[in-house]
Order: sequence, then structure tokens, then C-alpha cells
Amino acid sequence: RLDAVTDGLQDVGARIHSREDGWTITGVPARLRGGRVDARGDHRIAMLGAVAGLASREGVEIEGAETVAISFPGFFELLESVTRR
Repeated sequence: RLDAVTDGLQDVGARIHSREDGWTITGVPARLRGGRVDARGDHRIAMLGAVAGLASREGVEIEGAETVAISFPGFFELLESVTRR
């Protein structure tokens, strides 16, 4: 899972590197670029991609977004409701 988080966040523009016990994350002077995150069949990685999309310039496409239903069937509806202005 550490590698899935690292790969997903790197794919959308984060400067993050895996370590044996976690990550090293370096701040960037701009918002995440956005792009695509592969959930790899993991509901937690799909939710990570959705939240990263909120912080990105271009949004994030999530491959395997349906896996969120494993633990949080209403996740996308709730996320949309708190981001509406």
C-alpha cells in the first residue's frame, strides 16, 4: 500500500518518496497538477485519489473508483456535498 500511495500521488504531481516506514514528502509551490490514479483494487487508494483531486488544478480520474463502495458507499456523494459552494 505504501507504494500505491507513492505512485498515485507522484502521478498527480506530488513530490513524495517511499521509505521503509512511510514517506518523505516535499512541499511544492503550486497545487498538484492532477491526472490519473489507479486504485489497484483498494478502496483507500481510490479515496486518496478523490481527495487529491480536490487539491489539484486539473482534477483526478480514478481507475477503480467503484472500490470505494467496499467501505464507504456514500463517499462520493458526501464529498460532493461538502465541496459544493
